[in-house]
Amino acid sequence: MQRGVVATVVSGERFEKLHAITGALQREYAERNGWDYRTITSPLWHYWPSPAWWKLECGDWLCNGEYDVVIFIDADAWPWPTAPNILDAVPEGKFGAFDSFTLPYMRYPTSKAMKSWRLWCNMSGNADYADAPFRNGFYINSGLFVCWKQAADVLQCRNPVNIEQYYEQHQLNLNLYAMPEKFHRLDRAWNTGHNEALLRRNGVHVAHLNGLRRDLVQAARDTIAKWRAAHAAH
Repeated sequence: MQRGVVATVVSGERFEKLHAITGALQREYAERNGWDYRTITSPLWHYWPSPAWWKLECGDWLCNGEYDVVIFIDADAWPWPTAPNILDAVPEGKFGAFDSFTLPYMRYPTSKAMKSWRLWCNMSGNADYADAPFRNGFYINSGLFVCWKQAADVLQCRNPVNIEQYYEQHQLNLNLYAMPEKFHRLDRAWNTGHNEALLRRNGVHVAHLNGLRRDLVQAARDTIAKWRAAHAAH
């Protein structure tokens, strides 16, 4: 049996309150599939400029032999109780994540993410990669990913550079552009965001509050309550 772990990062009062709601569903998913569940509340390496980078430390668990595979889920995301085993969707040896370029509005060079990408490339000394998302045809969302031990290099970073947002996600994409053969696209069902009603639809495996403008704690509470009410009615 493969040794797996579901992991998340929890840092600061805001995310502690959020994780108090979402963490139970993350833990339940891990236990249902026979995996460990770990919350990263402080970094092993202290050169990270912000907590968003801490998720990259999951690569150490793979390199040191603790686990064969990591399933990382942001604190503002959770699997529904109906979610199947995500490892059935990601071949061993690969790095699986949702490709944001499957959403047409994310592919625009003027989109917020792509403008941020180009700025980050310039600030991190990677200006030659400014067009890499379009050359490679993908740009992942890092709110959920599956990383098998053979793809642990995707979680490496020697020069973490922060800008306003997306920074650790930019780093993971940069790493994948250097080894695109490791990338495996996950269906949007595994990382559904941007619309609260959409998060609760049948067939969604993982709900992600990214792109929502209101308070995330209340959004999580309301979304989960409405999902449970709808399923209890059946």
